Amino acid sequence: MLSYHNTKINHLQEHLGVRCAAFDLPCGWTCPFAKDCRTKVIEVDGKRHAEMTGKFQCYASKAELLYPSVYRKRQVNLAASKADNFAELMIGEIKSEAVKIVRIHSSGDFYNGKYIEKWINIIESLPEVTFFGYTKDISVVLSLCSDPIPNWKMTYSYGGRDDEEANKWNIPICYVDLHGERVGKMPVIDASRDSVADYNYIMSGTTFAIRVH
Repeated sequence: MLSYHNTKINHLQEHLGVRCAAFDLPCGWTCPFAKDCRTKVIEVDGKRHAEMTGKFQCYASKAELLYPSVYRKRQVNLAASKADNFAELMIGEIKSEAVKIVRIHSSGDFYNGKYIEKWINIIESLPEVTFFGYTKDISVVLSLCSDPIPNWKMTYSYGGRDDEEANKWNIPICYVDLHGERVGKMPVIDASRDSVADYNYIMSGTTFAIRVH
């Protein structure tokens, strides 16, 4: 279920010197709070195309369009995530592969409460493993701010249906820098190249922006 050959994950692994991996779901289909980046990849007669209803195309959709194996794996992962034994299987895979850092959702998001509970089970069962990522589900970020889980860090991804609520709280936020409007106001990174800064900002709870990639 985990992916190990993502360029950013490889870069992070080389920098930190520990085994890193990512768990991905189909973009759009599993992103109930997405708005600005809302994109679904649809397959008809073996051909895939992007259905974009936001301001810009979700970067994660590009891999699904380019690589049939990526599209299929994310579909398989979605099915696996709905199974009652998902947490058990994920814990087993992380242990057997000696993974020490897991990026939750470089594609996709938390699609319902039961799925979130499964990840909490996984994370609390593996205190020696670090879990991190972005989400547009503000309930996840608020929960971690009020009741932290030491080995789990999430940053709110701005541009979703929960933005208005996010503005009310002092929480870590990642903005998308479309036209350079964030320059000088907060750190801005090219997340397609600099996965180390990306990781460090999330782990430290720093608000920052990423350029569209």
